Amino acid sequence: MKEILLVFVSAMCLFGQSLIKGHVKDEFDHPLSYVNVYIEGSLEGAVTDEKGHFQLRTDKKGSVNLLFNFVGYKQRKRVLNLPKSYTLSIVMPEDVNRNAIVNVEASAYVTDAELKAVVARPLDVVTTPGAAADINRFYQTMPGVTSVDDGAGLFVRGGHVSETRMIIDGATLIHPYKFESPSGGFFGTINPFLTEGSAFYTGGLSAKYGNILSGVVDMKSFGLSEEDTYTFGVGLAAFSTQIKKTLVPNTLSVAFSGNYSDTKNLMTLNNHRTEFSKYPLSYDINLNTNYHFSETGKLKLFAFTEHNEIGISLQQPEAELYQDKSTSSLYNLKYSNVFNKLILSANIAYSDYDVTGSLGKGVLDQKDESIQIKINGEYFIGELSSLYFGAEVHDMMYTYQSNFRRDSLHFNSYTSRYTINYKNKYVSAYTEYKLPFTKLLAIKFGLRLEHETKNKNSYIDPRISFGYQLSDFITLNAAYGIYHQLPELNYYYHSSVLEMQRAEGFNLSLDYDLENVFKLRAEVYKKEYTQLLLSDKQKGLSHSGYGNSEGFDMLFKHVGQSFEYWMSYSYLNAKRHELLLGKYTSPSYDITHNYSLVYKKHLTSLFNISLRYTYRTGKPYSDSANYLNDKRLPSYTKADVNFSYTHSFFGNDMSVIYLSVSNILGKENILNRRYNRAFTEFQDQKSTFLRSVYFGISTTF
Repeated sequence: MKEILLVFVSAMCLFGQSLIKGHVKDEFDHPLSYVNVYIEGSLEGAVTDEKGHFQLRTDKKGSVNLLFNFVGYKQRKRVLNLPKSYTLSIVMPEDVNRNAIVNVEASAYVTDAELKAVVARPLDVVTTPGAAADINRFYQTMPGVTSVDDGAGLFVRGGHVSETRMIIDGATLIHPYKFESPSGGFFGTINPFLTEGSAFYTGGLSAKYGNILSGVVDMKSFGLSEEDTYTFGVGLAAFSTQIKKTLVPNTLSVAFSGNYSDTKNLMTLNNHRTEFSKYPLSYDINLNTNYHFSETGKLKLFAFTEHNEIGISLQQPEAELYQDKSTSSLYNLKYSNVFNKLILSANIAYSDYDVTGSLGKGVLDQKDESIQIKINGEYFIGELSSLYFGAEVHDMMYTYQSNFRRDSLHFNSYTSRYTINYKNKYVSAYTEYKLPFTKLLAIKFGLRLEHETKNKNSYIDPRISFGYQLSDFITLNAAYGIYHQLPELNYYYHSSVLEMQRAEGFNLSLDYDLENVFKLRAEVYKKEYTQLLLSDKQKGLSHSGYGNSEGFDMLFKHVGQSFEYWMSYSYLNAKRHELLLGKYTSPSYDITHNYSLVYKKHLTSLFNISLRYTYRTGKPYSDSANYLNDKRLPSYTKADVNFSYTHSFFGNDMSVIYLSVSNILGKENILNRRYNRAFTEFQDQKSTFLRSVYFGISTTF
């Protein structure tokens, strides 16, 4: 294969083509990715990769101008005399007015050291105490997020957990949690080491995000591997492996990973307090293939499948045994390319989800299937102006079967059955324009058209955001938008005629950024909900529900030479009249005060310690049939600590030994209070562990 490539390159040179390659970095010697590199007045160009490298070929002759454009940085130009090969090193200084241009989307939080960056580091996730190496749990340390139990569910600014979407490489995860529950699930589906990074938006969403009411976790799987690596891990409850292999240098790579988790040892060692008929067990496998078919053209295949099993006795006075087995898969093929000033991407994805569950005498079987086709584009109109556009088709198929057994021992002896088959197609398109009016003021405005074919309903959602630079370090941002979202598929069990739910939101934020050392963000917001699902005696379900939420979020971060820490605080006031709430009142996820402190310290170059403290107001609950969510549980507090030590055992490896202690102070937290139907007795639902320990080792060659 290498010989063929050499012959091909030699043939190109014989035909008089010039090879132009190089590296682009900022003033601090950091590589810049996604810089637009093109020959002025032509359609020939390239884009820098994750390491800042670029390469292009041209048949042009004579003097040409090679331009380097990247939003937030000053344009650079090189005059080249062709035909001739060049190797360039380009330094792009930041535009001192970049904040007003770049950050016109408020409410964005990422896991990288740069709060306004797009790419995040998985290492930030796995070194955060209490996050259990889970992307969703990490984002629970960010303001604007409410947690109602010990799970990974993301309740964003008074919105239900189902209103926050998880996306990877443009494909929406239909079931984004392991061990699903009404509050989300115990873990997120995607392991952070399957990604290069993720961004989290809690409001002011771009027009490219549709079928969403509250928040987005937008993940990007890792790209082309530059070297072969082999990683093996073993922990108290899990085994994992990841192999990255370069098949053709700078052209084709493949990566395989697998994880197996059986929590029996973890539960036993930590004296669990939950009655399991089946300890939680899961396994998953992933295949990630990257192919660069040209200097700018890329194909990526992301294939993922997982299986989960659990059997648990519910903690309530009228206890029953709940069991389920679920399998989910995602297959996503993504294409991207750069045509001078146009960046174009498209993907097609197929996902499915199968679950068989039982609660007492009831048995349910559910199967979801989804096909997604998306296209997105960005056209650079000027040095700082861009036009965004895209379209999406989402085909959904849902099958639900409910059975009632004669008793809990006869699994195949049914007294009643109910089956529903549902199909719907969601079609959308958007356009968005980012315009800098001055060097201090930029505005992004867009429209999104959404249409669902089942009921032939269409919606037009306006989105607008702006950024204004008050000084070199302070930026004012604001955003307004209307959002629509289809109800969760399981609600079509009650009615097949359901419209999209609606939210209207506004947020205003102030950002202070002192050279990436001190960062402060303060933000206020307000949301109004309409067309929420509500019980209806005649129709089963109606869209007469409504609600609102308002609040204040604050984040402070300080990064030093050997440490970093961040503090987040959120105030929330939310009320709803919706399904399961018989009147206008606080939902169970209306957590008034949330506070989180995370501190990470490098004690030596090899030994690290991380601490986390969490406080939140107790969740609302009902203590009688006459009142709804009129009481609150005691407040929730928790302290977690992580230790890690890096060592090389064989000379060519990097091994990390880690130890995590959750709830190190042993605080007894009440997660829920469940009453019997007569409200004469109750049982408190508490954490599975009073205190838990987890340890393991990961080795990479």
